[in-house]
Amino acid sequence: MVGAASKSQDLSRAIAKSDYNNTVNGLSGNEDCGQMSAWYLFSALGFYLVDPVSFEYVVGTPFFDKITIDFLGTKRPLVITSPAGQRNPSQRNPT
Repeated sequence: MVGAASKSQDLSRAIAKSDYNNTVNGLSGNEDCGQMSAWYLFSALGFYLVDPVSFEYVVGTPFFDKITIDFLGTKRPLVITSPAGQRNPSQRNPT
């Protein structure tokens, strides 16, 4: 939602909560190419690739207070922190 980041974050969380779970029907939409799982994963991380050609990302609030990702061949992991991210999904300064 252009100009309404907090509303976009709230909507993303609502979709993730209602349409993704560990039941038979817990995966929203058609999962043929993995796109729905990718949407959930990146939304949970707090960012999403909008256009793979321009590398444009939308940044939101992670679903977790801290996420650490180790990449092969790098000296340091990527650490995403969002204190109180679960309790305050509309915060403005994830790091």
